Amino acid sequence: MTAGDAVVVIGAGPAGAGTALRLAQLGCRVFLFEKRATPRGKVCGGCLHRRGLTLLEAWGVAGVCRRAGAVVLNGAELATPWGAVAWPRAHGVAVDRVRFDAALIDEAKRHGVLFRDRASVRVRAFDPGEQSWAYTVDGSETQTARVIVVADGVAGSSLAEVQGFTMRRRPRSRVGAAARLPGNAMDVPHGVVRMHYAAVDYVGVVRRADGDLDVAAAISPERLRSERRVARLVADVLAESGAGGRVQAAALEADWSLTPPFTVSRERVAAPGLFVVGDGAGYIEPFTGEGMTWALHAAGRAARIAAGSIKGELSAGAAALRWSRAVRSQRWKAQTRCRAMQAMLQRPTVMLAAVRAARCWPWLRLPAWSKSPDTAGAWA
Repeated sequence: MTAGDAVVVIGAGPAGAGTALRLAQLGCRVFLFEKRATPRGKVCGGCLHRRGLTLLEAWGVAGVCRRAGAVVLNGAELATPWGAVAWPRAHGVAVDRVRFDAALIDEAKRHGVLFRDRASVRVRAFDPGEQSWAYTVDGSETQTARVIVVADGVAGSSLAEVQGFTMRRRPRSRVGAAARLPGNAMDVPHGVVRMHYAAVDYVGVVRRADGDLDVAAAISPERLRSERRVARLVADVLAESGAGGRVQAAALEADWSLTPPFTVSRERVAAPGLFVVGDGAGYIEPFTGEGMTWALHAAGRAARIAAGSIKGELSAGAAALRWSRAVRSQRWKAQTRCRAMQAMLQRPTVMLAAVRAARCWPWLRLPAWSKSPDTAGAWA
């Protein structure tokens, strides 16, 4: 692949594949690279909120959710050591991330995006004379592109050699873990997201279309240092929040995938002809399950700005400034709830008060598996 005047997109998750798709729909020639072989798994709860669904419909690709085995979410439950609450809320769908990412890549390819996986891309330097960025693929001969979009996630290294784009990780940030459990490990209805909270950590469970359970956990670094076996830590959280022995045993036997620490930020997210999109632009652990929606929202905005730069509607400098402001705006608007929730999660006494207060609201109820109003009941 030789880019020339094409846009190069690095990373084929929802942010990268979504940006590539939208750029192609806006008339740009696009190359999309992914470091790993596809289809590939991702540590993720798989929740896509209504705003994400609206975006996919607007892009004309709502079918990716059907192909990803979407399950409509119409309720949520919270289990804690002090009790449990449940509330009805139609807030989106749960999808299989492997299938969702693959379907979004297929849509990008159908719109003309040239895709290559197992390709490690490194951005090298900006050439002010040519007004282009130099990059290499798998250490090959240097190539150039006028516009590069980096969407390689919180663990990405594509910008390691570019000054000013250092990734910073929050010292106490949790580590993510995910696994697939057999459907009989826990009685979770279709369409319900169940969150288990204990000792500042939490585990989310949702039933897939095929009946199995997708489980995603966030574990504090302090607990990881004391007990390095993630499966044991997840089982402990489930036990402390009232889960039965069957799901604890399943968690201990599961094959867990891990992430680097969740909460990250970048010194910069843009330069003339260079845009950082998605988790790699800055991320906070999404207890509210909005990570995929944030990625798609960022993809749509970044594509419009990058396309404007390619077509000469915006200068390269103006496009970079506009994207930097857009990222700051998204962080302030979309992540405020998560920052507040993160602060609560780190304070068990606050969570205790919140659970007790929540029981006073008439539209909240005790979930069916809760044994009493004072104790989270065990279920299996």
